[in-house]
Amino acid sequence: MEKGQRFDAQLALHIVCEVLDALDYAHRLTAASTGKEMCIVHRDVSPQNVLVGEDGVARVLDFGVAKAASRLHQTREGQLKGKLGYMAPEQISEQEVTKQSDIYAAGIVLWEALSGRFLFRGKTDGETFSRIVRRGVEPPGRLNPAVSAELEAAVMRALAFQPDERFASARDMAVALDSAVRGASVIEVGEWVQHTAEATL
Repeated sequence: MEKGQRFDAQLALHIVCEVLDALDYAHRLTAASTGKEMCIVHRDVSPQNVLVGEDGVARVLDFGVAKAASRLHQTREGQLKGKLGYMAPEQISEQEVTKQSDIYAAGIVLWEALSGRFLFRGKTDGETFSRIVRRGVEPPGRLNPAVSAELEAAVMRALAFQPDERFASARDMAVALDSAVRGASVIEVGEWVQHTAEATL
C-alpha cells in the first residue's frame, strides 16, 4: 500500500482478522512434552510480514524473531527485535513482551490501513521512538469518516498504552472487529489482489 492510500474497511478487516487468527494460534500453541502453552510472541507484526495471495488468504510471515515466553529473557539486553514503527511501548522499553504486544502491532497495521498514513514512523528512529512513548494516538475516524464508531473503539482498545487495557487475546480482537464491520469475503480479497497487483502478477 502506498502512503496516502486507504484500504476499504471490509478488506482491511478481513486481512487483519486472518492475521489475528494466526497470532492466536501461535499464542495458544502448546508444547508436546508438557501440554502447557508456550506463549509464543511474534514480535514483528508489520505489513511487510503479511502476505495476501490471489486466493484471498492472508498469511503471517517471518516468525524468525518470535520466542516462547520461557526464552524471552534470553534476548540480549538492549537488542530490539522487530520493526520500530510497529513495536509496542513495552517492547521498546525492554519490559516484558506478551501476546498483547502482538495485538498492539496488529492495531497499528489496521490503523494505518484505515487512515492511509503511518501512525508512528518518523524521519528518524529517535522521532519514531518519541511518538510511540508519548501515549497519543489519533482516532482513525478523524482521518477517515468511513470508520464507524464501533470499529474505531476496537482499534483504539488494541492501541491502549497499557497492555492490560488491550484485548485479552488476538481472538477477542478479531471477534470485536467482526462485530463492528463485516469483513470482505475471500473471493473479494482475491479479486482485489489480482486487480492491485495485476502488472506484477
